[in-house]
Amino acid sequence: MLAHMAYSEGLDIPILFVDTDFLFPETYELKERLEREWGLQIKEARSPLTPEEQAERFGDRLWSTDPDRCCQLRKVDPMAQLLEEVDCWVTALRRDQSPSRANVKRFEVHVTEAGTTILKVNPLVDWTRSDVWTYIVEHNVPYNPLLDIGYASLGCTHCTAKTIGDDERSGRWQGKAKTECGLHTFTQRQTWL
Repeated sequence: MLAHMAYSEGLDIPILFVDTDFLFPETYELKERLEREWGLQIKEARSPLTPEEQAERFGDRLWSTDPDRCCQLRKVDPMAQLLEEVDCWVTALRRDQSPSRANVKRFEVHVTEAGTTILKVNPLVDWTRSDVWTYIVEHNVPYNPLLDIGYASLGCTHCTAKTIGDDERSGRWQGKAKTECGLHTFTQRQTWL
């Protein structure tokens, strides 16, 4: 949706995409469609470890045995590299997505692990799930078809299931205490609004 907003305003800004090598085929198809139809400038990052190298080094099914390490290797570290190249990071975080996101602020200061300070902007913090779907329908925005069959939050195939109840992120890491991959939990926050 944020990509559509940038595209419809003619903004030529990079879209950051972390390819974990474990995303749903529908996610890759949507990415390719938006690149083709909208001509998006997508900056992609992935772990330097292939899934096979990760299994060799850390054991099979790291996402089950140590999901925090798996997310660190496949998402957080690659995203950290992308964030070193930008001054501002715009995300689609919303307060209503889950209890872990209830206190997200519109503007935050994010300090990367390397010590770089960037502005993190969360323009949709006050939007509801209904607001998102209204926008998608009104603007005919392409979306991942898995959202039509019970998935409300999409990540890696191994750690994403259909949503249970009202918590959009309830389908992530089911059976584990984990609620976030780590992309949005390393923010050293000075917040406004």
